[in-house]
Amino acid sequence: RLLGVKVISEGSIDRVEAYPRRVVEAALNYNASRVVLCHNHPSNNPHPSGDDDRITQRVQKACEVMRIYFLDHLVITDGAYYSYRDYGKL
Repeated sequence: RLLGVKVISEGSIDRVEAYPRRVVEAALNYNASRVVLCHNHPSNNPHPSGDDDRITQRVQKACEVMRIYFLDHLVITDGAYYSYRDYGKL
């Protein structure tokens, strides 16, 4: 069941800084054992950028250290989405 939703970071038109420690902190505060990361692409291109790939890897490593299962990272757009899990990147 969903324990909560937490905004980790808000960005500008073309950039956002998301820190893995904030993701882990939110999971710990909710006493969660699983995490899904989600963000939007205003460009309506659901494919992840290199920065998206890097933050996904960093969050996955941080979650592993804390024994939190990183379920997925979703990139959403208006009418489409990209799932790292579905594409075998997690």
